[in-house]
Amino acid sequence: MAHRKPKIDEKMAGTMAHDIYGLTEITEVKELISFYDINFQVKTRPNSAGLPNRFVLKVLNSSDSQHPECILAEVEAMEFLRSKGFPCPKVFPVYRGNEFIATVNLDDSEMNNIEAHVVRLISFLDGTTADKIVRNPDLLYTIGTVVGSTSKQLKEFSHEGIKLRTSLGFKWNILEFLDIEKYINSCNDIEEIRLIREVHAAFMTKVKPQLGLFRSGTIHNDLNGQNILVSNSPYRLTGIIDFGDMVTSLLISELSNSMAFFMEGDCGVEFSGYLLAGYNSVFPLPDEERELLYYFVAARLCQLIMYSNSNLDQGTTEENVQACLQKYNRILVDFWGRKKHEVEEIWRLAEIKSRALK
Repeated sequence: MAHRKPKIDEKMAGTMAHDIYGLTEITEVKELISFYDINFQVKTRPNSAGLPNRFVLKVLNSSDSQHPECILAEVEAMEFLRSKGFPCPKVFPVYRGNEFIATVNLDDSEMNNIEAHVVRLISFLDGTTADKIVRNPDLLYTIGTVVGSTSKQLKEFSHEGIKLRTSLGFKWNILEFLDIEKYINSCNDIEEIRLIREVHAAFMTKVKPQLGLFRSGTIHNDLNGQNILVSNSPYRLTGIIDFGDMVTSLLISELSNSMAFFMEGDCGVEFSGYLLAGYNSVFPLPDEERELLYYFVAARLCQLIMYSNSNLDQGTTEENVQACLQKYNRILVDFWGRKKHEVEEIWRLAEIKSRALK
Protein backbone atom coordinates (compact mmCIF):
# COMPACT_ATOMS: atom_id res chain seq x y z
CA MET A 1 0.00 0.00 0.00
CA ALA A 2 1.34 3.46 -0.89
CA HIS A 3 2.30 5.80 1.92
CA ARG A 4 -0.05 8.67 1.11
CA LYS A 5 1.07 11.90 2.71
CA PRO A 6 -1.64 13.71 4.68
CA LYS A 7 -3.11 16.80 3.02
CA ILE A 8 -2.84 19.38 5.79
CA ASP A 9 -1.84 23.04 5.72
CA GLU A 10 -0.40 25.13 8.52
CA LYS A 11 -3.78 26.57 9.51
CA MET A 12 -5.25 23.08 9.92
CA ALA A 13 -2.21 22.00 11.93
CA GLY A 14 -2.65 24.90 14.33
CA THR A 15 -6.31 23.98 14.80
CA MET A 16 -5.34 20.37 15.56
CA ALA A 17 -2.73 21.48 18.11
CA HIS A 18 -5.38 23.55 19.88
CA ASP A 19 -8.32 21.15 19.66
CA ILE A 20 -6.49 17.88 20.37
CA TYR A 21 -3.70 19.00 22.69
CA GLY A 22 -5.06 22.19 24.20
CA LEU A 23 -2.27 24.49 23.01
CA THR A 24 -3.18 28.15 23.33
CA GLU A 25 -1.59 31.43 22.25
CA ILE A 26 -0.03 29.77 19.21
CA THR A 27 2.33 32.26 17.53
CA GLU A 28 3.77 30.21 14.66
CA VAL A 29 3.10 27.01 12.74
CA LYS A 30 5.74 25.95 10.22
CA GLU A 31 5.89 22.81 8.07
CA LEU A 32 9.05 20.70 8.42
CA ILE A 33 10.65 18.48 5.79
CA SER A 34 9.31 14.91 5.87
CA PHE A 35 9.19 12.06 3.36
CA TYR A 36 5.96 10.15 3.93
CA ASP A 37 4.35 11.97 6.87
CA ILE A 38 3.76 15.65 7.53
CA ASN A 39 5.28 17.46 10.51
CA PHE A 40 4.87 20.99 11.83
CA GLN A 41 6.82 23.03 14.33
CA VAL A 42 4.33 24.76 16.61
CA LYS A 43 5.35 27.70 18.78
CA THR A 44 3.33 29.22 21.59
CA ARG A 45 3.90 32.40 23.54
CA PRO A 46 6.64 31.97 26.22
CA ASN A 47 5.22 31.55 29.71
CA SER A 48 6.44 32.53 33.15
CA ALA A 49 6.11 28.96 34.43
CA GLY A 50 8.97 27.81 32.21
CA LEU A 51 6.81 25.25 30.41
CA PRO A 52 7.75 24.18 26.86
CA ASN A 53 6.63 26.55 24.13
CA ARG A 54 7.99 24.71 21.07
CA PHE A 55 6.49 21.47 19.84
CA VAL A 56 6.34 19.21 16.79
CA LEU A 57 2.93 18.07 15.59
CA LYS A 58 3.33 14.81 13.66
CA VAL A 59 0.59 13.53 11.35
CA LEU A 60 1.30 10.03 10.08
CA ASN A 61 0.63 8.75 6.57
CA SER A 62 -2.51 6.66 6.07
CA SER A 63 -0.67 3.36 5.59
CA ASP A 64 1.36 3.43 8.82
CA SER A 65 -1.66 4.81 10.69
CA GLN A 66 -3.31 1.40 10.31
CA HIS A 67 -0.99 -0.01 12.99
CA PRO A 68 -1.28 2.19 16.11
CA GLU A 69 0.50 -0.46 18.20
CA CYS A 70 3.64 0.28 16.19
CA ILE A 71 3.29 3.96 17.06
CA LEU A 72 2.90 3.14 20.76
CA ALA A 73 6.14 1.16 20.49
CA GLU A 74 7.87 4.33 19.29
CA VAL A 75 6.46 6.29 22.23
CA GLU A 76 7.71 3.71 24.73
CA ALA A 77 11.10 3.39 23.03
CA MET A 78 11.68 7.13 23.35
CA GLU A 79 10.72 7.01 27.02
CA PHE A 80 13.01 4.00 27.49
CA LEU A 81 16.00 5.86 26.04
CA ARG A 82 15.10 9.04 27.94
CA SER A 83 15.29 6.99 31.15
CA LYS A 84 18.83 6.01 30.11
CA GLY A 85 19.87 9.63 29.67
CA PHE A 86 19.39 9.98 25.91
CA PRO A 87 17.91 13.27 24.62
CA CYS A 88 14.78 11.97 22.91
CA PRO A 89 11.54 13.90 22.41
CA LYS A 90 8.92 13.88 25.14
CA VAL A 91 5.48 12.78 23.94
CA PHE A 92 2.51 14.77 25.27
CA PRO A 93 -0.91 13.26 26.03
CA VAL A 94 -4.09 14.58 24.48
CA TYR A 95 -5.88 17.43 26.25
CA ARG A 96 -7.64 16.17 29.38
CA GLY A 97 -6.70 12.57 28.64
CA ASN A 98 -3.97 9.97 29.06
CA GLU A 99 -3.67 8.79 25.46
CA PHE A 100 -0.43 9.62 23.67
CA ILE A 101 -1.83 9.22 20.17
CA ALA A 102 -5.00 10.53 18.54
CA THR A 103 -6.66 9.72 15.23
CA VAL A 104 -8.14 12.22 12.79
CA ASN A 105 -10.12 11.56 9.62
CA LEU A 106 -8.99 13.58 6.62
CA ASP A 107 -10.42 13.91 3.15
CA ASP A 108 -8.15 12.37 0.51
CA SER A 109 -9.26 14.07 -2.70
CA GLU A 110 -6.94 11.95 -4.87
CA MET A 111 -8.51 8.70 -3.65
CA ASN A 112 -11.97 10.24 -3.22
CA ASN A 113 -12.39 8.88 0.30
CA ILE A 114 -11.75 9.59 3.97
CA GLU A 115 -8.43 8.43 5.46
CA ALA A 116 -7.57 7.95 9.15
CA HIS A 117 -4.27 9.45 10.31
CA VAL A 118 -2.51 9.06 13.66
CA VAL A 119 -1.47 12.34 15.31
CA ARG A 120 1.15 12.96 18.01
CA LEU A 121 2.59 16.00 19.76
CA ILE A 122 6.22 15.84 20.88
CA SER A 123 8.72 18.28 22.32
CA PHE A 124 10.96 20.25 19.98
CA LEU A 125 14.65 19.50 20.51
CA ASP A 126 17.37 22.12 20.06
CA GLY A 127 20.40 21.38 17.95
CA THR A 128 21.53 21.11 14.36
CA THR A 129 20.83 18.03 12.29
CA ALA A 130 24.14 16.33 11.55
CA ASP A 131 23.59 16.49 7.80
CA LYS A 132 23.75 20.30 7.97
CA ILE A 133 27.32 20.27 9.31
CA VAL A 134 30.33 19.96 7.01
CA ARG A 135 31.76 16.43 7.31
CA ASN A 136 34.90 16.16 9.41
CA PRO A 137 36.60 13.38 11.41
CA ASP A 138 35.52 14.66 14.83
CA LEU A 139 31.86 14.93 13.80
CA LEU A 140 31.82 11.44 12.27
CA TYR A 141 33.51 9.94 15.34
CA THR A 142 30.89 11.58 17.57
CA ILE A 143 28.09 10.23 15.38
CA GLY A 144 29.65 6.78 15.65
CA THR A 145 29.51 6.96 19.44
CA VAL A 146 25.84 7.96 19.21
CA VAL A 147 25.05 5.01 16.94
CA GLY A 148 26.99 2.60 19.16
CA SER A 149 25.54 3.77 22.48
CA THR A 150 22.00 3.84 21.08
CA SER A 151 22.35 0.33 19.67
CA LYS A 152 23.85 -0.93 22.93
CA GLN A 153 20.83 0.24 24.94
CA LEU A 154 18.01 -0.26 22.45
CA LYS A 155 18.84 -3.92 21.78
CA GLU A 156 17.31 -4.75 25.16
CA PHE A 157 14.02 -2.98 24.41
CA SER A 158 11.05 -5.11 23.36
CA HIS A 159 7.48 -4.28 22.35
CA GLU A 160 4.69 -6.08 20.52
CA GLY A 161 4.45 -3.20 18.06
CA ILE A 162 8.04 -3.73 16.95
CA LYS A 163 7.43 -7.45 16.56
CA LEU A 164 4.40 -6.64 14.41
CA ARG A 165 6.30 -4.25 12.13
CA THR A 166 9.06 -6.84 11.72
CA SER A 167 6.59 -9.63 10.94
CA LEU A 168 4.94 -7.51 8.23
CA GLY A 169 8.16 -7.61 6.20
CA PHE A 170 9.15 -3.97 6.75
CA LYS A 171 11.14 -3.07 3.66
CA TRP A 172 13.85 -1.09 5.47
CA ASN A 173 14.90 -4.16 7.45
CA ILE A 174 18.27 -5.20 6.00
CA LEU A 175 17.06 -8.81 6.00
CA GLU A 176 14.57 -7.83 3.30
CA PHE A 177 17.58 -7.49 0.99
CA LEU A 178 17.64 -11.28 0.81
CA ASP A 179 14.78 -10.98 -1.70
CA ILE A 180 15.23 -8.03 -4.05
CA GLU A 181 12.74 -9.00 -6.75
CA LYS A 182 9.89 -6.98 -5.21
CA TYR A 183 11.75 -3.73 -5.72
CA ILE A 184 14.47 -4.11 -8.32
CA ASN A 185 11.86 -3.90 -11.08
CA SER A 186 11.38 -0.25 -10.13
CA CYS A 187 14.92 0.43 -11.44
CA ASN A 188 15.16 1.37 -15.11
CA ASP A 189 18.88 1.92 -15.59
CA ILE A 190 20.59 -1.24 -16.88
CA GLU A 191 23.90 -0.51 -15.16
CA GLU A 192 22.09 0.26 -11.91
CA ILE A 193 20.29 -3.09 -12.05
CA ARG A 194 23.50 -4.95 -12.89
CA LEU A 195 25.28 -3.40 -9.91
CA ILE A 196 22.46 -4.17 -7.47
CA ARG A 197 22.29 -7.78 -8.64
CA GLU A 198 26.06 -8.09 -8.25
CA VAL A 199 25.90 -6.82 -4.66
CA HIS A 200 22.94 -9.09 -3.95
CA ALA A 201 24.77 -12.16 -5.29
CA ALA A 202 27.75 -11.40 -3.05
CA PHE A 203 25.45 -10.85 -0.06
CA MET A 204 23.75 -14.20 -0.62
CA THR A 205 27.10 -15.99 -0.96
CA LYS A 206 29.10 -14.29 1.78
CA VAL A 207 26.53 -13.11 4.34
CA LYS A 208 23.48 -15.37 4.24
CA PRO A 209 25.33 -18.55 5.38
CA GLN A 210 26.68 -16.63 8.41
CA LEU A 211 23.47 -14.92 9.58
CA GLY A 212 23.10 -17.25 12.56
CA LEU A 213 26.31 -15.81 14.04
CA PHE A 214 25.08 -12.22 14.13
CA ARG A 215 23.72 -10.42 17.19
CA SER A 216 20.13 -9.26 16.90
CA GLY A 217 17.71 -7.05 18.80
CA THR A 218 15.69 -3.87 18.46
CA ILE A 219 17.31 -1.18 16.33
CA HIS A 220 16.36 2.42 15.57
CA ASN A 221 17.10 1.60 11.91
CA ASP A 222 17.33 5.19 10.66
CA LEU A 223 20.18 6.93 12.46
CA ASN A 224 21.03 9.19 9.56
CA GLY A 225 22.07 12.82 9.47
CA GLN A 226 18.48 14.07 9.59
CA ASN A 227 17.64 12.16 12.77
CA ILE A 228 20.71 12.95 14.88
CA LEU A 229 20.92 16.43 16.42
CA VAL A 230 24.23 17.80 17.69
CA SER A 231 25.60 21.01 19.14
CA ASN A 232 28.32 22.95 17.37
CA SER A 233 31.95 21.96 17.93
CA PRO A 234 32.85 20.47 20.35
CA TYR A 235 30.12 18.17 19.10
CA ARG A 236 27.63 16.85 21.63
CA LEU A 237 24.46 14.86 21.08
CA THR A 238 21.34 16.98 21.66
CA GLY A 239 18.67 14.76 20.15
CA ILE A 240 17.68 11.47 18.54
CA ILE A 241 14.42 11.65 16.61
CA ASP A 242 12.15 9.72 14.22
CA PHE A 243 11.72 6.19 15.57
CA GLY A 244 9.30 5.18 12.82
CA ASP A 245 11.55 2.53 11.25
CA MET A 246 12.29 0.47 14.38
CA VAL A 247 12.45 -3.29 13.85
CA THR A 248 13.99 -6.39 15.33
CA SER A 249 17.01 -7.07 13.15
CA LEU A 250 20.76 -7.58 13.03
CA LEU A 251 22.59 -5.09 15.24
CA ILE A 252 25.30 -4.59 12.62
CA SER A 253 22.74 -2.96 10.33
CA GLU A 254 22.36 -0.02 12.72
CA LEU A 255 26.01 0.73 12.03
CA SER A 256 26.05 -0.05 8.31
CA ASN A 257 22.92 2.05 7.72
CA SER A 258 24.61 5.11 9.22
CA MET A 259 27.89 4.48 7.42
CA ALA A 260 26.04 4.31 4.09
CA PHE A 261 24.28 7.62 4.74
CA PHE A 262 27.43 9.54 5.65
CA MET A 263 29.59 8.06 2.89
CA GLU A 264 29.51 11.07 0.58
CA GLY A 265 32.18 13.08 -1.19
CA ASP A 266 35.81 12.41 -2.03
CA CYS A 267 36.60 11.30 1.54
CA GLY A 268 33.36 9.40 2.07
CA VAL A 269 34.87 5.98 2.72
CA GLU A 270 37.48 7.44 5.07
CA PHE A 271 34.86 9.45 6.97
CA SER A 272 32.77 6.31 7.41
CA GLY A 273 35.87 4.83 9.04
CA TYR A 274 35.78 7.57 11.69
CA LEU A 275 32.14 6.69 12.31
CA LEU A 276 33.15 3.04 12.68
CA ALA A 277 35.86 4.04 15.16
CA GLY A 278 33.37 5.96 17.31
CA TYR A 279 30.97 3.02 17.25
CA ASN A 280 33.68 0.57 18.30
CA SER A 281 34.74 2.82 21.17
CA VAL A 282 31.42 2.17 22.95
CA PHE A 283 30.04 -1.03 21.39
CA PRO A 284 32.82 -3.08 19.74
CA LEU A 285 31.91 -4.98 16.60
CA PRO A 286 32.73 -8.71 16.89
CA ASP A 287 35.34 -9.98 14.42
CA GLU A 288 32.88 -12.18 12.53
CA GLU A 289 30.59 -9.19 11.95
CA ARG A 290 33.39 -6.81 11.00
CA GLU A 291 34.55 -9.31 8.40
CA LEU A 292 31.23 -8.86 6.54
CA LEU A 293 30.56 -5.15 7.22
CA TYR A 294 31.57 -4.25 3.65
CA TYR A 295 28.64 -6.22 2.24
CA PHE A 296 26.13 -4.73 4.69
CA VAL A 297 27.07 -1.17 3.71
CA ALA A 298 26.72 -2.04 0.02
CA ALA A 299 23.36 -3.74 0.65
CA ARG A 300 21.98 -0.64 2.39
CA LEU A 301 23.07 1.54 -0.51
CA CYS A 302 21.20 -0.81 -2.86
CA GLN A 303 18.07 -0.55 -0.70
CA LEU A 304 18.25 3.24 -0.80
CA ILE A 305 18.49 3.18 -4.59
CA MET A 306 15.69 0.66 -5.10
CA TYR A 307 13.27 2.38 -2.73
CA SER A 308 14.00 5.82 -4.20
CA ASN A 309 13.14 4.40 -7.61
CA SER A 310 10.01 2.81 -6.16
CA ASN A 311 8.89 6.18 -4.76
CA LEU A 312 9.30 7.72 -8.20
CA ASP A 313 7.28 4.87 -9.72
CA GLN A 314 4.45 5.67 -7.30
CA GLY A 315 4.31 9.24 -8.55
CA THR A 316 6.49 10.96 -5.95
CA THR A 317 8.14 13.88 -7.73
CA GLU A 318 9.79 15.61 -4.81
CA GLU A 319 13.26 16.91 -5.60
CA ASN A 320 14.75 15.29 -2.51
CA VAL A 321 13.81 11.83 -3.82
CA GLN A 322 15.62 12.51 -7.09
CA ALA A 323 18.58 13.95 -5.19
CA CYS A 324 18.76 10.89 -2.93
CA LEU A 325 18.70 8.55 -5.91
CA GLN A 326 21.55 10.38 -7.63
CA LYS A 327 23.55 10.62 -4.40
CA TYR A 328 23.36 6.94 -3.52
CA ASN A 329 24.04 5.85 -7.08
CA ARG A 330 27.30 7.81 -7.00
CA ILE A 331 28.23 6.39 -3.61
CA LEU A 332 27.49 2.79 -4.57
CA VAL A 333 29.49 3.01 -7.81
CA ASP A 334 32.47 4.40 -5.89
CA PHE A 335 32.18 2.07 -2.90
CA TRP A 336 31.56 -1.19 -4.77
CA GLY A 337 34.24 -0.21 -7.28
CA ARG A 338 36.81 -0.59 -4.50
CA LYS A 339 38.01 -4.03 -3.43
CA LYS A 340 36.88 -5.21 0.00
CA HIS A 341 40.43 -5.23 1.36
CA GLU A 342 41.00 -1.67 0.07
CA VAL A 343 37.94 -0.36 1.90
CA GLU A 344 38.88 -2.22 5.08
CA GLU A 345 42.37 -0.73 4.97
CA ILE A 346 40.91 2.77 4.68
CA TRP A 347 38.68 2.03 7.67
CA ARG A 348 41.64 0.67 9.66
CA LEU A 349 43.75 3.77 9.01
CA ALA A 350 40.84 6.05 9.92
CA GLU A 351 40.51 4.24 13.25
CA ILE A 352 44.22 4.74 13.91
CA LYS A 353 43.92 8.45 13.10
CA SER A 354 40.87 8.76 15.35
CA ARG A 355 42.87 7.51 18.32
CA ALA A 356 45.39 10.28 17.70
CA LEU A 357 42.59 12.85 17.74
CA LYS A 358 41.27 11.79 21.14
